[in-house]
This record gives sequence, C-alpha cells and structure tokens, in this order.
Amino acid sequence: MEEKFKAKFGTSFTTELLKNHYRALKKNYNCIKTLLNESGFGWDNEREMVYADHDHVWDDYIKAHPEFNMWRTKSMSGYEDLCIVFGDGGATGKYSRALEEKDVANEKSSTTNAKNLNGEGSQSPILAGGGL
Repeated sequence: MEEKFKAKFGTSFTTELLKNHYRALKKNYNCIKTLLNESGFGWDNEREMVYADHDHVWDDYIKAHPEFNMWRTKSMSGYEDLCIVFGDGGATGKYSRALEEKDVANEKSSTTNAKNLNGEGSQSPILAGGGL
C-alpha cells in the first residue's frame, strides 16, 4: 500500500511523516472541539476559526487554559471535514439543515416513496438489471 501511495503522490511522503501529520491534525481538531463545547464559543465558516461572543470569554478561558491562546487568531481550514474524519460518530444536529429545508425534503421523499409503494415511479435496480 505504501508503494502505491508513493507512486501516486511521490516519494516525499514517508509513513512517519504522514503519521506525524495525522497526529497534529487530530490534536488541532481536539483543541477546536474542546473550545466549541464551551459556552460562548462558536465556529466562523468564512474565516474558518473559532470565535467568542465577547472578548471576556476568550480572556477568561485563556487565563485558565493558556495553551489555547493561539486559537484566538489561528484559522483551521477543513475543520468540518476533520469532524467527519475524527468525529465520534454521534449525531448532535449541530450541522443539520433548517427545519423548513427538512420539511421540503421530507415531502419530496414521502411523495416518491408513496409512488414507489403503489408500483409507480422508478423500478427496482435489481429488477431493472435483469433480476438476481
């Protein structure tokens, strides 16, 4: 597998380098996740960084946890992708669509499902492909 990876991306990527990069990404992800679980913090998608509702929220948190000071101004591109990679798998609803969007999607899905249950609409892929 390592040889295939090197063939595709070049020899500059060693297994140890990739492991170190993975560990650094996971550490950064966990720091941001920790902040976002605290009251008063949120995620700015445009700037790709943690923000606080008020400056005193940052001041108080950094006073208690000085190692988080860099996250006051540091951005983290791809955080939402890292949520998928490192996420615990538990659905929180934090990134769910608005209720109105869900209702429209559910109506379309319900209509499609009702047609299929009545024998209308698209055919099963198994039957369309000639059976089993």
